Amino acid sequence: MYKKRKYFIILSLLLVVTLTLVGCNGSDPVSDATDDLVYEDYTTEDFSFKYPSTWTTSTNSETISSLRSEVSTDIYASGVHLEGESYGQQYVIIAFDYSTVDGATELTEENLDMVTNEFYNIIDSGELEPSASIQETSSLNLDGNPARKIIFDYYNGEFKKDMKVELILSIKGYKLFLIMHEASKDNYSDSIGMFTEIKDSTNLY
Repeated sequence: MYKKRKYFIILSLLLVVTLTLVGCNGSDPVSDATDDLVYEDYTTEDFSFKYPSTWTTSTNSETISSLRSEVSTDIYASGVHLEGESYGQQYVIIAFDYSTVDGATELTEENLDMVTNEFYNIIDSGELEPSASIQETSSLNLDGNPARKIIFDYYNGEFKKDMKVELILSIKGYKLFLIMHEASKDNYSDSIGMFTEIKDSTNLY
């Protein structure tokens, strides 16, 4: 679902720019023993977190490269794509820095809510996936910063799997952070512990 996701991410980011200017690869399911996992540190100038050492990391996956090539060259973006050992188990975090945009101001919760609403509408309308069904929306804090969460399900017809996605949007200063984790429903209960560990260890800079 990455190609479709790229569309609504870029659409939402363009909305943020306007606001500031004017004021799947996977293997067969395996058992994940979360308690036995060894976690490694991943650090950039925009964010840091801990992740399972058995997971692979990439900064030039299709999702990351597509966003970097299509978002305005005036906007700095950095991201990483993690993939676990089970089918569809993945975690993505991307930071977009709008400080280089002429006339930009620090992002506010109003900006965050408008971007979140844009994501909600596109998911709810079926533009992302015809089978997408929103299950939950909520507000939270991420490393002490305001954040919004959307959880939705969809059916992956290609691999005949029911998938669950958690999308988190957060802001800090001039930066918008997008976090997405996804797993097949039959593996989600095993994956949520690892996703939570990564999210709780995340620091935004």
